[in-house]
Amino acid sequence: MHITLMHNPTAGQGQHSKEKLLQILREAGYDPTYQSTDEDDFPQALSEPGELVAIAGGDGTIDKVAQHLSGRNIPIGILPLGTANNIAKTLGITDSLEKLIAGWTSATHQKFDVGVVEAPWGTTHFIEAMGVGMFPQMMPLVSIAKEDHSFSSCDQELKYDLNAFKAMLGNYRAQTWQVTLDGQDCSGRYLLIEAMNIQNIGPNICVAPSADPGDGYFDVVFVSEEERKTFEHYLASCLNGEEKVPNFTIRRGKHLQLLWEGSEVHATDTLTLFLLAKKNEKPLSIIWQVA
Repeated sequence: MHITLMHNPTAGQGQHSKEKLLQILREAGYDPTYQSTDEDDFPQALSEPGELVAIAGGDGTIDKVAQHLSGRNIPIGILPLGTANNIAKTLGITDSLEKLIAGWTSATHQKFDVGVVEAPWGTTHFIEAMGVGMFPQMMPLVSIAKEDHSFSSCDQELKYDLNAFKAMLGNYRAQTWQVTLDGQDCSGRYLLIEAMNIQNIGPNICVAPSADPGDGYFDVVFVSEEERKTFEHYLASCLNGEEKVPNFTIRRGKHLQLLWEGSEVHATDTLTLFLLAKKNEKPLSIIWQVA
């Protein structure tokens, strides 16, 4: 079977080489064409990808490649090589690469919805989550802070990220949002609003344990200012390996509208509106579990 391997060679601290991945695929009986996602022209390899696209990388790589496969009815096989691997963990894709590849011929196909963001600066798509508040503002700061650090393992890097988020939470100022979800007013003062297509965000922080990426709905998570201490304790429990998710407010819906004012999100003080919509008419097809 001819397939295309889309590979991020730096994912997971670069521990999985092109040669090793191609060897495993060939030993499993596949005829792979290799493409590095580091190259600007990588989408050209998806014009005729064969019967399956294997994505070897983390969440960012999966999202990057999936943008070009939505609605094309080409199955995706995920080989989770990233640090967090939130998409793979939502789908239960946790076996070794050899077992995952060996199971593709008899695996279940999972429909995976694609979210759409419409905003004044344009339209974009996403498959993980999209939100406002603490995480979108803190993630770039955490990335910059760890540029001078080296990590011996992905777990060590995840713990660094969790510690950083926990430390920053104490100084983060909640924002007032005008929010409408499927026509219902959900406005308030929030630390975080996330429209979740999967269960985890960031460094494996589970905020939507019942999210189903193929059900046609977002699980929209609202963390209010009153829940600051609860969220801080939850991050501390994640650092200790505990995974009991607090009962954050979660509402399910297809259309989320947000309106804010002020320079905390944009450099200007103008009102800005953007809309998130769950689109399931052009889903992805992801091979996710050995039958």
